[in-house]
Amino acid sequence: MDNKTSNLSKVVENTLAELGNIGAGNAATSLSVLLRSKISMNIPVVKMCDFDDIEELVGSSDSIVVGVFSTINGGFEAVIAFLLTIGDAEKLVGMVLGEGAEWNSEIGISAISEIANILIGSYVASLETFTNTKIRYSLPEVCVDMAGAILSVPYIEYSQIGDRSLLISSELFVGDYKIDGHLLLISYSNSYDILLEKLGIGGLDG
Repeated sequence: MDNKTSNLSKVVENTLAELGNIGAGNAATSLSVLLRSKISMNIPVVKMCDFDDIEELVGSSDSIVVGVFSTINGGFEAVIAFLLTIGDAEKLVGMVLGEGAEWNSEIGISAISEIANILIGSYVASLETFTNTKIRYSLPEVCVDMAGAILSVPYIEYSQIGDRSLLISSELFVGDYKIDGHLLLISYSNSYDILLEKLGIGGLDG
């Protein structure tokens, strides 16, 4: 694999997209209760990215973003992360707490954590269904910092073996609002292979 975005085989891409689509559907159903509004999510874009590509999704390495992280294990180890721009964080908090609510207040951060917990839990549930494996994940932790700084921790942890992450990017529609959510699965390269073997489709290159 080269250092830039890697192409997945069509079989792998389709399987991961279906997994992401089911996770998005489950998340939309759960979030509609929390946000008291009909939620829809489009079909996720699934691809392998390096960390430079991920930073560009939210502007640049020095763009201030909200990151929510949870560790998962159950046959393979990874960090699952949800990235939001400050603008999208403000929209989400406003939907939960009402217009004028401060996204970076204690209750605002708590609302973001709960939203991320629903999203992460939905995708983990779809992973469990697809792999027939019990997967555990930690309670999400919210960080607000520059994109480069936020991503540096999992990068340092996992870069000894691989510097790629699996990106599941999906647009969330709530009424008149469109919110871009970037869900990342960051892990060792061999853990991706273990995951795909559990899915019955072999390694990353299909």
